Amino acid sequence: AQDLVEGYGVKVDQELHAEVLERNKAFKTPPYSGFVNPVLLPETDEAGEITDIKLLQPETFVEQMLSYSGTYSFLN
Repeated sequence: AQDLVEGYGVKVDQELHAEVLERNKAFKTPPYSGFVNPVLLPETDEAGEITDIKLLQPETFVEQMLSYSGTYSFLN
């Protein structure tokens, strides 16, 4: 792991770094943002085959995060 960091994570190509910084000036959005993902709900027939996918759109980012914590939390 140390070789990986020393070989790639410490030495930065200054020309490439300057190019990235210059190109990044075109973006006017914050570096970090949250967004709300749709929930995909499969509909199945009697045989269990998926026949359709319905989209449920959470109303808020908070609603989405609370749903994720209930569904994916390992600390129940």
